[in-house]
Amino acid sequence: METITSTCYTIITMIYLIGGAPRTGKSIVSSILMRELSVPWLSTDALSTVVHNLTPISERAEKFPYKGFTNVDQLSEIEIQQKVDWQITEANSLQIAIDSLIRHQVGVNDNQILEGVHILPQHVRTLLDDPATKDQIRVVFILSDDEPIQLQAMRQNTSHHDWLAGASDETFQSVAAFVIRYSQWLTAECDKYRIPYIIRRGAFEAENNEIIRLLQAQH
Repeated sequence: METITSTCYTIITMIYLIGGAPRTGKSIVSSILMRELSVPWLSTDALSTVVHNLTPISERAEKFPYKGFTNVDQLSEIEIQQKVDWQITEANSLQIAIDSLIRHQVGVNDNQILEGVHILPQHVRTLLDDPATKDQIRVVFILSDDEPIQLQAMRQNTSHHDWLAGASDETFQSVAAFVIRYSQWLTAECDKYRIPYIIRRGAFEAENNEIIRLLQAQH
């Protein structure tokens, strides 16, 4: 009589979180990782649009202050710290949506790359400390601390969706300064909550490889 042997497979779900400041190459790294691992990639910008549209109209301006801009050059009229504060506000407005998505993907054993400026170190630490999710999270933040390098990288951007396309020199300068200031805040948060990060130094391709290596080496 033939014996049938059953094999049990353990499904290991991985959620790859790529946070950081705007315009630091998060989407490029996500695209590389998606191709290498065949894992779907979602930007938190998509969640932002959904949550914004579901938010009562009376609360939208408070929770999503950037959504009121119709011209990118308007950004140069806003103080740098105000831009940082608004970015943190929008990120906090998405934490329930981000948390729900991650926990859903873990619950149904689906791998996911989630990338965006709305991912916060404090929230990531909560996930890493939670027995239900800690073994499924791999994370890195991409930051910048050199304004000339950041400005050059933004000017060389050739992505299909460049929201700075056609912006004035003043706007480029303003956004670069904002990226540095927000990176400084994120660096302090990452240090506080023990979250890994990479700081851009201008060697873009080598840094991308290091980021991918760091994500795959965790656990």
